Amino acid sequence: MGRSNHGSGTSAPSERGQLILKDLLLELASILLPRGVTPAQFNDLGNQAFIEAAAKMSRFRNGRVNQSRVSVLTGLRRAEVRKLMTNASSPLQSSARHRPPVETVLAGWCADKRYVDRDGRPKRLVVSGGKTSFVLLVKQYAGDVPHRAVLNELTRLGVARQIGQHVEVQNLSALRQRKNFTSLAYVMPAILDGIRIASNVSAPGRSPAMRRLVLPAHNLLDLAMVRDRCTSTIETMLGGLSASLAAQNTARRRAKQMPHSCSVSVLFVENRGP
Repeated sequence: MGRSNHGSGTSAPSERGQLILKDLLLELASILLPRGVTPAQFNDLGNQAFIEAAAKMSRFRNGRVNQSRVSVLTGLRRAEVRKLMTNASSPLQSSARHRPPVETVLAGWCADKRYVDRDGRPKRLVVSGGKTSFVLLVKQYAGDVPHRAVLNELTRLGVARQIGQHVEVQNLSALRQRKNFTSLAYVMPAILDGIRIASNVSAPGRSPAMRRLVLPAHNLLDLAMVRDRCTSTIETMLGGLSASLAAQNTARRRAKQMPHSCSVSVLFVENRGP
């Protein structure tokens, strides 16, 4: 009689699923890291998101949250669940504790009386030497992170610049701009639609609702022509769908509120080579 293989039967799909999830998170991390989001901040926001999602799935009829079920779904202890649910309204406070070194250094540079002038502006600092050098500033606010690494990042962001043996703040707003995720709001509906479609395993026989077409371009002129053609075609298609279907549904909408909807999301991505 052969040995049972129940354990190994699920290990391969599980491992593949983990790799796919890791690839997704890798792409996300590549976007978030340059914008100053640290692993600790992402972990805080992730915990809050999982708790909120589990809470929506675990409500009694009276509206109260079944914290035991939240604990089962998330794998977190009930005490931790209660704590996270209590702090759910202030995720920014928790993420502020895990700011990247460039932000903690700049905060000290702008607030510490040793590093600001009489008008409250960041002083022009000598790189090393003296009582108020950039090296000491980094050591105080970034610990063992090398000052050169912090300076290189501040320079890359356009926040500070080095002139000879001195460093000065150049543009404070540049650091705030990289924290602006407003542009993501425009693509969030399409991203969420794609994730929901891909994760719908309840109807395996249903034809996939996602299509992907890659149109090659030999040079920038070809790329511009493809871009213009795709843009006009997409606008025509969506406009035609809206016009043709809106007329059919107008009378129904007047009769009563429609409980269902169909969303059409089109993402057009331009990939430029090196």
